[in-house]
Amino acid sequence: MKNKKGISIRINKRKVSETPINQEKDEISTYKRPSVEEYTDDSHYFAHHPTVEYSKNNKRQRFQRYKPFLVSAMTAIVIGSLLGFFMIQIFVDLDNEEMTFNQDLQVSSTKEEANAVEEEDDRKSTGQDDFKGSTLTGYVVQAGIFTSKAAAETTQSQLDAHSLSSMIWEKEDKYHIFVGVHSTSEASKAFANNYKKEEIELYGGKPWAIEIPETSLPSEEQQWLQEFDQLLETAISDVSSVKDFEKWLEQKPESVGEELKPLTDSVAELITLKDQQSLSVGLLNVWHEYAKSMQNL
Repeated sequence: MKNKKGISIRINKRKVSETPINQEKDEISTYKRPSVEEYTDDSHYFAHHPTVEYSKNNKRQRFQRYKPFLVSAMTAIVIGSLLGFFMIQIFVDLDNEEMTFNQDLQVSSTKEEANAVEEEDDRKSTGQDDFKGSTLTGYVVQAGIFTSKAAAETTQSQLDAHSLSSMIWEKEDKYHIFVGVHSTSEASKAFANNYKKEEIELYGGKPWAIEIPETSLPSEEQQWLQEFDQLLETAISDVSSVKDFEKWLEQKPESVGEELKPLTDSVAELITLKDQQSLSVGLLNVWHEYAKSMQNL
């Protein structure tokens, strides 16, 4: 005899459900296990194995998560490779330019050496030799320094009104007015102090050195200018020795050209001067012309 009595469930004294036991058994007995052929059907397989679909979705999510990093890494690799290629090309070009520059420098140096040898041969064939005067040094008495020649000439006129000789020496775009030169700083300062009472501003003790450039001259002219160089240095120390320049002028070689005429003219004027202050300024004029003439040779 079948028992069809059901099972009742009460929650808070209320009947919730009542299911006959035999009904549940009937439902269980009606379940049919899938056959082997049914398992070959993908739709049926995935219906009973939802974890496979989850695994695929999980892989997609991982790829989407790391996709920006992968794209950035690939982009960086591509850009780095391109930059590396361009840098290699740049260094190759620089090396080629450096090689070209070094070759040009060697060619230029070779040409200069060849020209120097050729000039040396020419000097020997014509009896010429290199001449370089002494770097003379003196202590000048300065009355002013100006950036324009007109202003310097105005001050020079004012000095003339006080019976004070002066000369203008242009150097490095500035115009210096000198009223004397001495062999020591003390003598230069002492000369400047003598004119304070006449309300003339003079500055003594200023060192003045001029380098005479090297030039090529015939042997006869070279000896003649070497003697002049020594006379000028002696005259700066002792103004009374300017009379020795007269003999020097008389020994002028016939080969001396017009380039040295300003120098010989200034020496001829120097030996005519009498008072010591004028002689000192005359020495400065000779010194100035000497430096200019040697630059023009």
